[in-house]
Amino acid sequence: MENINLNEIIEDILQGSFDLHVHSSPDVKLQLRLNSLETARYAQEFGMKGFVLKSHHYSTAPIASMLNEIYPDLTVVSSITLNDEIGGVNPKAVQSAVDMGAKVVWFPTDMKSDARNHPSLTDNLGKLTDPVLEILEIAKSRDLVIASGHINYSDAFLIFKTAKEMKIQKMLLTHPLSFIELEQQIKLVQLGVYIEFAFLDCTSSRRRTTVDNFSQMIKTIGISSCVLTTNFGQWLNPVPAEGMRMAIAELLNVGMKAKEIVTLVKDNPINLVGIQD
Repeated sequence: MENINLNEIIEDILQGSFDLHVHSSPDVKLQLRLNSLETARYAQEFGMKGFVLKSHHYSTAPIASMLNEIYPDLTVVSSITLNDEIGGVNPKAVQSAVDMGAKVVWFPTDMKSDARNHPSLTDNLGKLTDPVLEILEIAKSRDLVIASGHINYSDAFLIFKTAKEMKIQKMLLTHPLSFIELEQQIKLVQLGVYIEFAFLDCTSSRRRTTVDNFSQMIKTIGISSCVLTTNFGQWLNPVPAEGMRMAIAELLNVGMKAKEIVTLVKDNPINLVGIQD
């Protein structure tokens, strides 16, 4: 082991990696460390392939479009989150964001509006509402990633089950460690859902799990069904690109193989968003 240069291995994995979950300022409610331009600059300097830019409160499509012009060797993918600021579960807002290049739709995340039991997702009979179905139709027609946001397991299962029946291929369970059990995650994998493991959950500010447990959960679910993200951007954390380097290093340190991490940070996320070389 002494003859192996771990820094070289980490750098090799980091080169061409893609982070499906990054935050940057400006933001309505969160204190964030970097603006979008700085976030992209660090990602390019670190040799990353790109990232998905996420806001809980607005479509990031216009910002991503400009960043891709400024950094042509980087791929910044935009997204929209179905919180109150964009009209909630709003098909028109989704269509507008997609027409400007968005590839990821996050279901509600705003916990102050009790997103885990969001009333706009299902009706009194427990069926998905028409706006949800319309958004799924948009996702199918435009080959979008649908991500669960912070909704509860029963709503997530219903959405993903319906999406599978509609032959939607790209489904992502958003960093579920704090609110969806491992056994439930495995049931969603059986529907073709990818599970997001966000390194933010391992940080001292969150303390939701240890890196070793984090690694074991990924292996239990199966490397081929997981993606590793940072969910970084917060003022107290390293920049997201450094967060990705840290995540790679920490997983190597607890015994995960380099080829497994490559699947988590390159193969799976790049295939999920459909980036072309």
